[in-house]
Amino acid sequence: MGGEGGRNDDFTLTNLSRADNGADGITGEGGAAGAAGSSGLEGDDGQRGIAIYNEGTVKTGGGNDTIDALEGGFGGGGKYFLGWGRDTVKGFGDGYFDGGWGRDKLVLPGQEEDYDITWGRRKDIFEQDGMTLTAKSFETVEFLG
Repeated sequence: MGGEGGRNDDFTLTNLSRADNGADGITGEGGAAGAAGSSGLEGDDGQRGIAIYNEGTVKTGGGNDTIDALEGGFGGGGKYFLGWGRDTVKGFGDGYFDGGWGRDKLVLPGQEEDYDITWGRRKDIFEQDGMTLTAKSFETVEFLG
């Protein structure tokens, strides 16, 4: 899989710079995968147990996109912009997530009381164990606990 995603691509995060319009999916499971900057992948970044490691920017474009890091979570503090559509982000970890336009859902492991949550008008902040997930433009937050 190269750097550009096309319509309705699914990515197991092994090489991604930008996905385009369509129902894109990014899935990470345990292990170590990393996207440095907004293009390319560095491969094994040495981050143990992190499913999706991103220090840059991931833009999925329009469509019903899913970014799934339930098994291992997010690392690197990167930014994720999901564009228009019914998008879903699954998992917790350091990062900034903008659901964009549409009915978007954030799915977090555990229960609501497991997090220190700041609900805001423009963004919501979820903190746990020294990690911070900032979410903007998500209409639904679901806890799997």
